[in-house]
Amino acid sequence: RVPGETFSYSGGGFLVLEHLMNCLKVKIPFSFDPKNLATGYLDSGKKLPKGYLRFPLFAAGATGTVKDMAAFLSELTKAYNAIKGTTNLSHDTAVSILHGENFGSRDFIGADMGLGTFVFEAGDNRFCMHQGANEGFRALYLQCFSGPDLGFGIVVYANGDNKAVRLIAEVTKTILFD
Repeated sequence: RVPGETFSYSGGGFLVLEHLMNCLKVKIPFSFDPKNLATGYLDSGKKLPKGYLRFPLFAAGATGTVKDMAAFLSELTKAYNAIKGTTNLSHDTAVSILHGENFGSRDFIGADMGLGTFVFEAGDNRFCMHQGANEGFRALYLQCFSGPDLGFGIVVYANGDNKAVRLIAEVTKTILFD
């Protein structure tokens, strides 16, 4: 597809984000060391060999904890809201990442497309989010970067396949509504 014309999901947004981070020499809390790979599991219980699938680093090749991801999202939120940015991330970069447009992404995921993330509004709040899905792994992050719930976020990872989506949904529902 012609860039900037229509949306079709791919890891391309993450490649742009990775390039931005490398150009700006932003410190990130993730590892790209192949020795740190997690083990994925299919719904059948079959254990996938480490490194079963290889992806570009930001597209799905980084490893880190939910705490690491939450720290990154917090830094992104702070940089977005502070004109001077933060030590590790400029305000302009955060605004570029969190600026969303709809080139068909609303039909795909119900949100606009940012750089390496999806962006949507819920009442007076603006959120970034992504649902990660590769064989043997599922994930979700949700971060309020603007509005009355500024700073609220959820990061949930699971070493499972499609059945893990139900677990992530239940964990998220419990955090949001209980």
